[in-house]
Amino acid sequence: MWPHSLVIGVHGSAVTIGTDDPGLVGFLEPWRIDEPTSIVDFGLETAPAQPTERSAPRILPSLKHGSEPIARVEDAAFLRDALLRMVVAATSPVPRGLLRVNGTVLESSGVGHLVPEPNLRTVSHRALGRRGITVHVGQTVLVDVETREVVLDVPLGIDTPGRRLALASWWMNHREPAIPTTPTEDVARLLGNVVIDAELVAEQASLCSLAARLVTSMRPRYVAFGRQSLENELTALFGR
Repeated sequence: MWPHSLVIGVHGSAVTIGTDDPGLVGFLEPWRIDEPTSIVDFGLETAPAQPTERSAPRILPSLKHGSEPIARVEDAAFLRDALLRMVVAATSPVPRGLLRVNGTVLESSGVGHLVPEPNLRTVSHRALGRRGITVHVGQTVLVDVETREVVLDVPLGIDTPGRRLALASWWMNHREPAIPTTPTEDVARLLGNVVIDAELVAEQASLCSLAARLVTSMRPRYVAFGRQSLENELTALFGR
């Protein structure tokens, strides 16, 4: 059980937040709605209980989707910012002409690489930082197919447009990444990773067209499931 939990309303959607941070609860108060709390959608733990044994590794603050940790880092403020961005991503309608794709953005040298989020859960953000890589924690991201850019979500309460990064590569999981794929297969796999909100249900043809345009302009990199495969790809792109 979370010490604090509340339901907020954003863009007509109800989101349940759990946290041990009273400051976050106070910040979210303007969006609170009178709904019973249920399964927590997003959770922020800023001060986790530490093991009693001195030799045990220290437990870091964590951001969770449901009960699954998405990220563990020393900087709780960084995770709070990520949570507020994820709330926006989960509730905002997708602008026409853009795709919302499952994945996390890694920024390096001013460009973005869209990678499968689950692969990053056991990767040290500090280690990535030493390689000049910034992790924009999240589970989905907007992709502007026309300009071939990712559009970073802004935190809840901020009205400025999201920052754009040129999309240098985008990766998808595949059990056999060495097996060649066709553009048609790439489009089908991409559509399986596209978030479809209620307003897009009737626009399947438009989604297919956008997906095909992205694949035509940039083929995906396929990566096997798991941490080691991701590490191999990161080394190939950024070095050790």
